[in-house]
Amino acid sequence: AGLDYEINKKTSLGINFQSQYRDWRMDARTTTAISKNGNILQQVVDSYESNELIRLLSNIHLKHAFSTKSKITVDYDYITFHRNNPSKYTTMSQETEGPEEYGNFISKSETPLDIHVVKADYQYTLSESISIETGVKSTFSEFKNNVMVANMTDGEYINDPRFTDKFMMNEKIYAAYASADWKMSDKLKLKSGVRYEYYDLNLESVNLNNILARKQGNLFPSLHLNYNLSKEKDLTLSFAQRIERPGFLILAPAFYFFDRNTLFTGNPNILPARSTQYKADLRIKGIATSLQYSESKLPVYNMQP
Repeated sequence: AGLDYEINKKTSLGINFQSQYRDWRMDARTTTAISKNGNILQQVVDSYESNELIRLLSNIHLKHAFSTKSKITVDYDYITFHRNNPSKYTTMSQETEGPEEYGNFISKSETPLDIHVVKADYQYTLSESISIETGVKSTFSEFKNNVMVANMTDGEYINDPRFTDKFMMNEKIYAAYASADWKMSDKLKLKSGVRYEYYDLNLESVNLNNILARKQGNLFPSLHLNYNLSKEKDLTLSFAQRIERPGFLILAPAFYFFDRNTLFTGNPNILPARSTQYKADLRIKGIATSLQYSESKLPVYNMQP
């Protein structure tokens, strides 16, 4: 749902709201065979997992034109996210010549997350051939992750201290950027920019106390050059540096057990990845050829050890 209101010819105010609910369930069986000294140990795990997700997003934005050459846009976004993930496991182990052993255990993960984003962008047309844009942005994130694993012992569930804890993460990101578009001639166009970003991240838990504390500033330049060789030919060269941050579901130390000895979990130690990209595009009579080279340090991906 959204609403835009024109206060006057130069100023407008808008709000919008989005919500999402997802109820994801899984009933699965995992079979693992382990061979040792001629004996085969077979482990069977029946798991029932429930994954309930609620996400709410809201935005307020203000646009104002100072003149036909300059305008400003101010945005505030609020995102709240809640994930409830209980799972129940029934295990069975049997050796080649031995009795069957049964066991039950459960896991729970509950992750509430709040994100506040404030940004302002200013555009100014200096002349018919030059325009500039600049802006600032701040993001404040906070999540809590309550995780628990309990084993059935003598008819009651006993918490496993290795996998039971409460994690808290706070992250602050501050950024500023400036860019310029310059039509140098009828054939040559240049767009360049630079972005500075500073982030402050803290992760701690009830049992482990302080786990991570990171503070870092980064500068990300970009350059885009377009040259019109003729009416049917043009060449574009570009260079950019970017950063990719691990998502909260990658960082949050929730887990899924394949058997009693094998599990998949989030990893709070994953660092942001910085990448450098070079690209060349050549277009001749509607046929485009592109050559791209990119290099990424410490890339972010799921199931990363």
